[in-house]
Parts: sequence; structure tokens; C-alpha cells
Amino acid sequence: MKKAFLIITLLSATVNAQQEAKSPSFTAERFTPGALPRNSIIAVVEGEIITEDEVRRIMLPSIGSVIRGAKSKEELNRQTAQLANDIIQKLIDDILIVNHFKKEGYQIPKTVIENQYKNAIKREFGGDRSRFLRYLRDQSKTVRQYREELEDKIIIQSMSSRMRKTQAEISPEKIEEYYKKNKLFFFQDESIHLSQITLAPYQDVGPEQLIKTANRIIARLADGEDFSKLARIHSKDDQKKNGGDYGWIKRSELRKELADVAFKLRDGQYSEPFRLADHVFIVKVNEKRGEGIQPLDEVRDRIEKLLNDQTAREAQRSWLLRLRKKALVQYF
Repeated sequence: MKKAFLIITLLSATVNAQQEAKSPSFTAERFTPGALPRNSIIAVVEGEIITEDEVRRIMLPSIGSVIRGAKSKEELNRQTAQLANDIIQKLIDDILIVNHFKKEGYQIPKTVIENQYKNAIKREFGGDRSRFLRYLRDQSKTVRQYREELEDKIIIQSMSSRMRKTQAEISPEKIEEYYKKNKLFFFQDESIHLSQITLAPYQDVGPEQLIKTANRIIARLADGEDFSKLARIHSKDDQKKNGGDYGWIKRSELRKELADVAFKLRDGQYSEPFRLADHVFIVKVNEKRGEGIQPLDEVRDRIEKLLNDQTAREAQRSWLLRLRKKALVQYF
């Protein structure tokens, strides 16, 4: 972030410190692909410059999808302008967050910055310092600037996370109210908690021999042996190590022949061996759920988390609005 003490006098529009800072409305032509970049100043936020070139660099990875998705030139202009404005507001907010952090006297431990610095070189450059230094040269940056930008990112993440946290309890009444208003969100298809033993052919062992093995497994199950134990011994599928437990599966997610067998079983019941192609299966239904709206007790935790997330986002938004109202933001 570059200081702009010598450039502020060139800026014509100033937002009063007591007014809420608002992102200006830019003409789409300024950022439409093909427009000549001017590398001019977009804004100065409490003495820190945001340039058009900086905005363009951040826009670059997204502009291709904007172009492909736009159905007309007018739509392209609208979406390009919106993308630019969103990026500019994010850059402004980042500056305000970092400045607030420093004004409040907060500090990031040097060990945290050092660890993040080392991890960044390892993650982004494979630990190759020569690649890292070449990247800095290409970006016209120094190691010090890179570390300062990294520290700013850590500050922004830390402060944003802190502001999203809320101590407010979500009352049972709020949870119930949300449930009543959004019951359709909690519709569930018919489903089962399925466990399965899969016997696969190998060498000279075909389906007939597999049926005999399956019948021996059935006999052991009838004697009270544990289904998951026998699945770990005999099954030949991806869930063998989990005792054949496939978790909850909707009827529509199962092969029809397998679903027809499984959904006829009662809770805790296992099937007789049956063939599908050259494989032999034994399935067990641990529990079954019918089609319909899930009871409140089953979704209470999900609703509470969702409402907590909403409250946290609102807390962060309100905090950013307060920072913007106090800020001196000057637009060019």
C-alpha cells in the first residue's frame, strides 16, 4: 500500500469523515476488456492509494467468465462495472481494517508472521527461494513489501474472524420460527442407513462359489456374529475398512435392483445373498427413514448453526459500516 501525501491535492471529490463511505459508480467502459488502461488513481483511503491498475490485476482472473456469461454488450458493461466496484469496495475495506487494527494497538506475534511467510514460500513456490525471488522481481516488489502484504492479509483474516464471532444465543423460539417458515428446506427423500458385504470374483472363483461363501456368512450372522466384523473380513469394496457402512443413502442414489432388496428390509434386518452381474451382495438396513419433512429435533443443530452464521455475517457488515462512516475516503 503506497502513501499519497503528495497526491491528495490532485483529488477532487472528498467524502466527509462523518458520512458513510460509498463506492463510486464507475462507467463500464473504463474496465471493459480492450479499453486502454490509464493507471490512474481510483481512490485514496486514509492516505493509501488504490489505482486502476491494481483493480485491473485483481479483475483479470474473473473477467473471462464475465465475458462468456454476458448475453449483450449492455450486460457485459453492467457486470464489468459491478465486478470493479465490488473489488474497489473490498480494497477500501481491507485498508480500513488494517488501519483500525493498528490504531487500536493490536499486534500479530512475529512468530505467526514468520511461520506464515515460510509456509507461503513452501505452498506457492514449492519452497524454492529462487522462484520466489524471480516472482518478486517480476512484480517489482521487495521481500519487505511481500512480508508487509502478508501481514496485512493475516490482520484482515484475524479481524474479520473476530468480528464474525457472536456471543448472542439463538433462542429456541427463533429456531422454531425459522423451522416453521422454511419447512420445505427440510424435506427428505426415502432413505436408509445401509451396510453392505460385497463379494467379488477372483481367479477361478465365480458367482456360484461366492454364493456358497455368502451362505456361510449368513450362517455366522444367524449365530450372532457382528455384520461389520464379517464385512471387514470378506467384503471387497471401498467401505470394507468401515465395516461395510455406507451411511445414509437415498433410494434414488442406489441401483434399482439393490434398492428393491434393501428397502423391503426392516430396521436391523439383513438380506439373503443375491447376485448382481458377477458380484454377490448381502445388505443390512441399520435404520430407515420415510419420505417427508424432517422433525425439528433432527434439524435443530443445523438451524442453530445457520442462524449463528447469519448473525455473524450481520455483525461483520455492521462493523464495516461503522469503519466506513469514520473513514476519510477520497475518490478521483
